[in-house]
Amino acid sequence: ADRSQPLGLSYAQQRQWFLWQLDPESTAYTIPAALRLSGSLDIAALEHSFSALIARHETLRTTFRQQGEQAVQIIHAPLALTLMVESVPAGQTLEACVQQEMQRPFDLEKGPLLRVR
Repeated sequence: ADRSQPLGLSYAQQRQWFLWQLDPESTAYTIPAALRLSGSLDIAALEHSFSALIARHETLRTTFRQQGEQAVQIIHAPLALTLMVESVPAGQTLEACVQQEMQRPFDLEKGPLLRVR
């Protein structure tokens, strides 16, 4: 299929799109993960690794939109990921920050469908 043009949705994607339109704030289909890394962090290497992952998997760079009567998917070109490095705010725990991040919904129309912090 020509990836430069919007494509039709699979049945699973149609279902996901329908459910998201009913409740765009839902995180029911979000797959959260948190990792605790020890030692020094090579931010450039981690960014490169995630950028390679995004380039390999179209689903991580796909957005959806309504086009007339039909929902379509748009597969975007790979972009380099910029890692957001943040300190835990005073008065909060790391666990609370992780839980808060895991409750943030994704916007299927805007993407990206992956967040790394």
